[in-house]
Amino acid sequence: MSFTTKRSGQRVDISLQGQLYVEEATELREKLLREVDGGAILFHFDFARLDYIDSAGLGVLISVQKRAAAGGGQVTVSGMTGMVKEIFELTRLDRVFAPR
Repeated sequence: MSFTTKRSGQRVDISLQGQLYVEEATELREKLLREVDGGAILFHFDFARLDYIDSAGLGVLISVQKRAAAGGGQVTVSGMTGMVKEIFELTRLDRVFAPR
């Protein structure tokens, strides 16, 4: 799995590619929580090139959502297809994260 982040003011755009498992989730969580600590409150995840996400990856999104919401921000997602979309629907997280 690989990811890129782009920050503009209080907004961070995250693009994920491949499969997000626990090993990569730890690195991603640390990076994004540093962004929150640096004042970011708006996060957008682009899942168009993400093939799979496990529970640790979902935990990253929930952690970022909680921290962003505490500062008046939010997390949005786009590009969910296939297995990723199915996992979000099964866990009902598609109702938690605002689509874009």
